[in-house]
Amino acid sequence: MDVANKRTNSILDLKFDSILTENEKAVEAWLGNTVSELPNKIKMKLSFENYMKYLKQNEDITKTLENYNLEHYWETLRSRLNDYVHNNGIQFTSHNLIKEYNQNLDIYLKNINIRTSYIITLFLVLIIMTEAPLIASTDMIDHLECGLTPPEDCQYEIAPFIQNYIDKKVVVFHPELKQFLRDNNKYDMRIR
Repeated sequence: MDVANKRTNSILDLKFDSILTENEKAVEAWLGNTVSELPNKIKMKLSFENYMKYLKQNEDITKTLENYNLEHYWETLRSRLNDYVHNNGIQFTSHNLIKEYNQNLDIYLKNINIRTSYIITLFLVLIIMTEAPLIASTDMIDHLECGLTPPEDCQYEIAPFIQNYIDKKVVVFHPELKQFLRDNNKYDMRIR
């Protein structure tokens, strides 16, 4: 039997567990737009509030929220990103269609831009405080893939688009936050 047939047979022989965990049921319902049919206990697994509670258990996140008076923003964001947005799956997008001839189109787009910037900024801060290597530049990998010796300590450089976002959006959101992120990220990523 050739390698291709062995692989095909091994895939065909897979047995899937038909008993789903509560987390798997929640994801399946989200994908199928049936979250409203779930028992409340399982439905809550998809709530933004549930994610926020989990994230807030991280000491660095709590410290950031307290030191920069972001707790009010955290609570505002938590309440605005309600169950409907996060629990109704792909159906949500069809309820928020704006026609190009709408006289308030510029206002809608500006509001979307501002809200999205705030949300992205908050989550970028959370990533930097918990898993800063996720914002790393690809310089080291690029050098290694080309058979070159990477520059010393290049693993601490951050991706240029992240630096640009910090300079243009994070600083607007909270000017001192950039310095805090520079001084307090666990992996000494070079935020300039």
